[in-house]
Amino acid sequence: MLITALFFMVAGFFLAPVGGISKIYATPSWALYSVAICCFLFPLIYWLVDVKGYSRWANFLKPAGINPLLTYILPYLFYGIFTVGYVGEAFNKGALGIMRSILFSLLTLGAAALLTRRKIILKL
Repeated sequence: MLITALFFMVAGFFLAPVGGISKIYATPSWALYSVAICCFLFPLIYWLVDVKGYSRWANFLKPAGINPLLTYILPYLFYGIFTVGYVGEAFNKGALGIMRSILFSLLTLGAAALLTRRKIILKL
């Protein structure tokens, strides 16, 4: 699996000059990099959780697994509520952009956990 990850990473690297790397435009290099990351992380998480038995570290992700539709919809609601004013370009890139994304993800997970505990579960 790690060799597969390396293959997709190299393929993405060589395709990047052709179409760039863009999630928004769904470029092939972005897709290949995403596959490479998944192929790298899957065996690592499998080894950690299934082989070694360390699973408590992932408890904060359980609300997203129990109530995935709500967790999927919440960011759109938050963006509608919290992006009333101008945040600034500094928070959209670099280290501040990464910190903002991490905090936003944690806020979404926390809200999903709270709503799931209150028995608000979305189903199709």
